[in-house]
Amino acid sequence: MGSVVSLQVVRFAAVGTLTAFLYFAGYNLLRVHFGTLPAFASAIAYAAAIIFQYIGHAFFTFRRKILAPSQIARFLVTNGMGLAFSMIGAFLMVSVLMMSDWISSIIIVVALPVINWIVMRRWVFN
Repeated sequence: MGSVVSLQVVRFAAVGTLTAFLYFAGYNLLRVHFGTLPAFASAIAYAAAIIFQYIGHAFFTFRRKILAPSQIARFLVTNGMGLAFSMIGAFLMVSVLMMSDWISSIIIVVALPVINWIVMRRWVFN
């Protein structure tokens, strides 16, 4: 069982890394080559990255069916909660606890994948 989980962690990290790269590349491509407004470029790149992330985790990480409506809904809820966690966490750490931006962003970047791993493994793709 331990080797299966270890392999899932590696696949989870690979999909997550590729998701981040896809967002980064998509955003910058839209901004630099097409002159897209920042918020619009971010929304398009984020949507593409989330679609890739779902397919990657369903097919590659957890070996589940891709077209599973309740699984897709749980995935979207998890991503919405992750977005809320990052926004609220950044606000609280910077505005209330007076932490620097870079410290708060490091905490979020480390905590969010751990939280996502647990939730996706136990709830989304279970």
